[in-house]
Amino acid sequence: MQYPSASSPPLHHPVPQHPVHFQQGGYGNPAGAAQSGGTSRQPQAYRNPYAPPQGVQQTAPQAQPSTIQPQGMPNVIPNVPTALNSILSDPNAQLGFEVGRNALNYGQEYIGRNMGKYMDAGAFSYYFQVSNFYVFRKLLLVMFPWRHKPWSRQIVRSDSTGQDTYATPREDLNAPDMYIPIMAFTTYMVVFSIIQGLLGQFHPQLLGIVTSKSLALMVVEISFLKLFSYLLAASSSLLDLIAYSGYKFIAITLVTLAAATSSSLVKWTTFTYTGAATAFFMLRSLRYVLLPESSNSTSTVNSGMRQKRIQFLFIYSFVCQFVFMWLLL
Repeated sequence: MQYPSASSPPLHHPVPQHPVHFQQGGYGNPAGAAQSGGTSRQPQAYRNPYAPPQGVQQTAPQAQPSTIQPQGMPNVIPNVPTALNSILSDPNAQLGFEVGRNALNYGQEYIGRNMGKYMDAGAFSYYFQVSNFYVFRKLLLVMFPWRHKPWSRQIVRSDSTGQDTYATPREDLNAPDMYIPIMAFTTYMVVFSIIQGLLGQFHPQLLGIVTSKSLALMVVEISFLKLFSYLLAASSSLLDLIAYSGYKFIAITLVTLAAATSSSLVKWTTFTYTGAATAFFMLRSLRYVLLPESSNSTSTVNSGMRQKRIQFLFIYSFVCQFVFMWLLL
């Protein structure tokens, strides 16, 4: 192999045909580069392709309001007072408001006119004019009605009005009262709560369920009485029907005590006797309250209507009373 001699011509780097410009801040320092043997090539500085051009100040983009609207939504929210005024100014709306106002006024007038006789303090006070002797005798009458006579209510003349009215409960044993039914209902709730507590099964929701169930059955019973009184063309007092429907809670309380302290035989024996006594008491009492025409010699009732009334009294007194008592246990 032959090596080049000293007389060989020197090597030259290729000269670029276009000038090359270097930017400050690149890789390396172009000022410190060696410049021997002609023009030296130095590496070009790195430039971010996504950076803005030099001399241009970059600013943060401003948030633009969205112009996309949901389908079915208006571009502008309506003014609520303006929409309300437009509705109120509509003639059809004004006519509807006027009809509703007249109906409300008529309903208030109707309730005040028809419920006034039931909400009268004097009408309610009549059913609470009782004495201790009356309460004791009435309890015995409800439980032992077999040999009681007579069953007709006494009529007295009022000193203030001069009209004939029924005697108060303390004066007439056959008059209905609300003191005993209310106390019997309350006693039944207390006895039921005590028994459930002794058994470890009491909770407040159970007491509310039993109370609501009892009141609902009473409403059904009174509605049943009023309906058939209307169908049989018989006059009846709503307060009298409420008072008589509450006497069954005396028997229900006794059956509840018998079921908690004795066997099932004693329970159903007590249920049968107290149910029969309450049914007989209701049969004889409602004859003069629900169907007063049957005991009035001046009224004229044909035989067909009288037979229907007797059948209704029997079904309600002996069938419905047992059913309601069984549902309440």
